[in-house]
Amino acid sequence: MKILHHGVWFRLLCVIGLLFLLPSPAEAAPPDSCLAYAFTESQNHQFLVGDNTSQFGTNMTIIHDCDEIMVIIDESEFTSSRNFTLVLDQGLHNISLIGDNFTAHYDNVNFYPDRLDWEGQYRFLIDADVEYIDVGIAEVRANWAVVWGVIIVWALSTMVYWNLISSYTQRNFIEEVKQ
Repeated sequence: MKILHHGVWFRLLCVIGLLFLLPSPAEAAPPDSCLAYAFTESQNHQFLVGDNTSQFGTNMTIIHDCDEIMVIIDESEFTSSRNFTLVLDQGLHNISLIGDNFTAHYDNVNFYPDRLDWEGQYRFLIDADVEYIDVGIAEVRANWAVVWGVIIVWALSTMVYWNLISSYTQRNFIEEVKQ
């Protein structure tokens, strides 16, 4: 019984030893592709580029570990062996990142200006489908509001003073009565 017990332990130790001698999966197959990603930045916030995403800030930074990466934005091509930043126009773009056995396509990426950029807010107001009030009409309405406010305040204060004076005279009115 003891011999069988020792035999099982011996076999288990031999199997574990053989597992340690096998190469690890990381050593067995070296990576043959690279990794690349793009993001935009607005103040302290970063926005990762993806399909159908909204990006705030028009400076797109590309980070990669490829020997060389090609970035295609709509019809324009850019190639670099280092990390770099591109300045884009605001609006809708299609972006492709192509490197060593690596390809990423991002469709319908919408770029907005940095949130402190007044031009983007101005364009939003101009392009918005909103009906605005004419300045002249707004001034006329403001003047009528002032006139009606003055009339209401005058009427209320006159009624309050009239009632105060009337109650004072009614309480202090002395009438001579003949008998």
